Amino acid sequence: MKFGRIFAISFLFLCFAKSSALSVIRVTCSSIAPPGSLFDKLLKEGAEKIRNEVGVEVVWISGNAFGDDVDIAKALKNKKLDCAILTVNGLKTISRYFDVLELPFLVKNFKEADFLRSRMLTILNKLAEEEGYVISGLAEVGFVYLFSKTPLRKFEDFKGKKFWIWAGHTIEEEVVGFLKNKFGVIPVKANIWDVDKLKKELDIVVGTPYVLLVLGWQNDFKFMMEDPVIYLTASGIMRKEVFDKMDKSTQEKLMKILYEYSEKASLILREENMGSESILLKRLGYQKVKFQDIDELEKLIKDEVWNELVNRKYLPDWLVVSVVKDILKMRLGQ
Repeated sequence: MKFGRIFAISFLFLCFAKSSALSVIRVTCSSIAPPGSLFDKLLKEGAEKIRNEVGVEVVWISGNAFGDDVDIAKALKNKKLDCAILTVNGLKTISRYFDVLELPFLVKNFKEADFLRSRMLTILNKLAEEEGYVISGLAEVGFVYLFSKTPLRKFEDFKGKKFWIWAGHTIEEEVVGFLKNKFGVIPVKANIWDVDKLKKELDIVVGTPYVLLVLGWQNDFKFMMEDPVIYLTASGIMRKEVFDKMDKSTQEKLMKILYEYSEKASLILREENMGSESILLKRLGYQKVKFQDIDELEKLIKDEVWNELVNRKYLPDWLVVSVVKDILKMRLGQ
């Protein structure tokens, strides 16, 4: 009798354990966040919260396991991954419209940056869904600056300088292509992981202050252009067929946490970029340089690069005009 009771209890326990194991949904995701970096820690912290509160296990593959951002996006499209955290460089392979977020000189400060993310989220979510994906918020990566080995104060200072372009990044390719034709820079196209091998020969790289530090580029450059050129964002993105396998309650809980972490990451990374800039300037002796013709540079890039993107039908005119109009209204307090 005693043996039978023990057997029954053991059997029930095993059935419950098996049922619990089967109830956990497992998804595999990737990002270019370097292992151990703040990016990586935030992703793993969020994954733990999702596992505990939603019952979805997120298996993270960080770093260069799949390659660069564009390679991760391709792996997602080829169903080798269920989800990913991608910057616009990867997101634009899902929909080109994401590139509107990184138009040079589009936003000037954090207030405008917050407005841009909020303004574009609904539109981009709808566009992503049409392509078979679900996005989970837009997180700030930070304002992108030019870092150089010699000061960049005027147009002539670009001549002959080797300028890194993030491979596959449409906006950077257009900007540096314009600078090549107009002022004689020498484009060097490479993925983000190869910059470390090339940095000795490069004269100019682009990135946020935190990215410069976390990727170990800081010792090879000494000057930082005062005005940022691009505002960099990222988003979580999941294949809709994976998302649709979850029940409505699970979907709602998952999206709630993802949106919360998107905003949390934005605030943390904003602070981290400010702290990283302080380290560059105060500890590492970087000098912030004012580009004397910044207004003219902005005008030229908007006239040449923005128009080129629209004229080539890469970005729809209605989207660019709509976003710019709303930002200008906010800037003018209307």
